[in-house]
Amino acid sequence: MYTMQVILSPLVPLFFGFVVYRLYLSGQFTQSALKKIWSGLAVVFLLLCGNSWMGIMAVESFRRLKPEEVQVLNFYDEARDYARCRPSGNQMPATCLEQSISQPSVIAKLVPTFLATSAYAPNHEGAKDRYLLNIRLKSGKSMWMILGKGNRSTPQTAWIEFNSGIRDGMHYGVYLNQPLYHVLSTQLKLQKWQKK
Repeated sequence: MYTMQVILSPLVPLFFGFVVYRLYLSGQFTQSALKKIWSGLAVVFLLLCGNSWMGIMAVESFRRLKPEEVQVLNFYDEARDYARCRPSGNQMPATCLEQSISQPSVIAKLVPTFLATSAYAPNHEGAKDRYLLNIRLKSGKSMWMILGKGNRSTPQTAWIEFNSGIRDGMHYGVYLNQPLYHVLSTQLKLQKWQKK
């Protein structure tokens, strides 16, 4: 989905430019046609702005979490059989749970690292050893994201992806967080992130 957004974003103005050019050549460039073109551009612009705003809200909600707001962090193996570990609503099957963190002292150490999350523009890259991370809040709300290790160009860094769904839907971007990686891999010994 992220790749499609990157490809489609520059194609949209090219498409409308092509439509305007064809109308001009055919002599059908009327006031009515111009209004339709502007309306189409406005809709596309609003959709792009809406998606950007949702992405900003997702990452800012994550970055500004307080330890006292978090009830539990659940790590699900993202590489598991999708048919067996298919999300249902806002839940994942309990049998797909790899690791759970609910101790207040551990949460107090982990959550402050979220603030170091920064945007990243991947270049044909992908995260390794991925998890689906669910952060359940005491308010009853949940946050989902894909969490993995950075690859060769971003080693020893946590790779975070936010989506509108649990693991798919509209993609809100890729983010990196080195302090989070350090705590999860060296202090909390996240299973898949241990050196082989």
